[in-house]
Amino acid sequence: MNKNNFENKMSYISILIVVGLLISYFQQMAPSPLLGVLRDYYNIGNNDALLNLSISIMYPPIILASIGGGVIEHRVGTKNLFTLSMMFVGIGVLINYVSVNYTIFLIGRALYGIGFGLGIPFIGSAIMKWYTPKQRESMNTINGLFPFVGTVMSFSLLVPMYTLFKKSWKHAIGISGFIIIIILALWIMIFHEKKTDDVKRNDENEVYEKNMYLNLWKRRTIKLLCITFVCDFFCYSYMSVILPTFLLEIGNMTEASAGFWSAIAFPAMGIIGGMIGGVMITKTGKRKPSMALGQILEVIGISFAALGSSVSVWCAIIGVAIFGLGNSIWMPGAYTVPMELEDMNSNRVGAAFALISSCGFAAGFLSPIFGGLLTNMLMSISNINNPIQNHAFGLKWSMFLFGFINLIGFISVTLMKETGPGIPKIKTHN
Repeated sequence: MNKNNFENKMSYISILIVVGLLISYFQQMAPSPLLGVLRDYYNIGNNDALLNLSISIMYPPIILASIGGGVIEHRVGTKNLFTLSMMFVGIGVLINYVSVNYTIFLIGRALYGIGFGLGIPFIGSAIMKWYTPKQRESMNTINGLFPFVGTVMSFSLLVPMYTLFKKSWKHAIGISGFIIIIILALWIMIFHEKKTDDVKRNDENEVYEKNMYLNLWKRRTIKLLCITFVCDFFCYSYMSVILPTFLLEIGNMTEASAGFWSAIAFPAMGIIGGMIGGVMITKTGKRKPSMALGQILEVIGISFAALGSSVSVWCAIIGVAIFGLGNSIWMPGAYTVPMELEDMNSNRVGAAFALISSCGFAAGFLSPIFGGLLTNMLMSISNINNPIQNHAFGLKWSMFLFGFINLIGFISVTLMKETGPGIPKIKTHN
């Protein structure tokens, strides 16, 4: 493929990348709005830790695939890395149709996690190699919005799809697997050269450095970013899992209403927060203020949601919205900091993203399990006879306690050195 042909096909390639990764993020929290349905279907009973594993099981494969993705890309090329990503995502999603027991369902989620993980190094490499600097800004913005847009889609669409497909959760979750297969087929047809990296916009030679992750870990700022990501994702993952169920139980909502308001209060507000965070770091030239503000807003938001739920479900929704703003407002600064550290190149920045994200994913794996155990423990001491109210009580106070973890994230941010240039000085003529 020559460069002119590559240019002509870039629009189609971009569409396939965006749609494929968006479906991957849509699947990330897909079980969340249907947890009650899955609980009954697999007869899990009052074991929230086991039920929450339907989401958290994906995180270990994501971590392994994300960290190993750079090595795989070096062997098979960037194009084939996306091929592998979509292949594992498609297989993992389609397994829902044959998941006759909970173990097979979890295997499918793990395979999906491998595909999702491979997509993390792919998108960073693809943006650097195939897009101009101006196009990279747009693609990075889209990439940053994937988690929130995907979660909005999950929370708002899955219950209506479940109803549309005559209460078949397998169709509601699994049908997007067929779209992934179509994307994969089109990808292979459109992007079919033998050497996938022959055509690049960025022709800079890539150098693979030994012990890169160990060297990155020695940097104090990277460690503090990892700690902050752990605290942030610990709460984000648990909130994403329990929020529709929590609103349903405290507000006597339908599943569709709970999913809708979960989408509005959390990921939709996250989209707004991410945009605000981007404006803040651009206008101020600083990274720490927006990062610190985000951690504080998360603490305030979860506390208000938990305590306010005793007053009204709308107070809980307002609190979740505050949390959603904080959860995203700090992200633009966090992703900018590694790029501004001394002696960093594109390979090291990509590895830093993988390391920091993997620490967050590890927390995302553990938090629903710990949260489920904590919820069941709190339920056992509540003395509430109504099972729905008792479960809501456990979710409420487990969520409240989780919120204070972000104080550790706030401390980590304050200990970082400011990497931004600050407000540029305006030259004046006397």
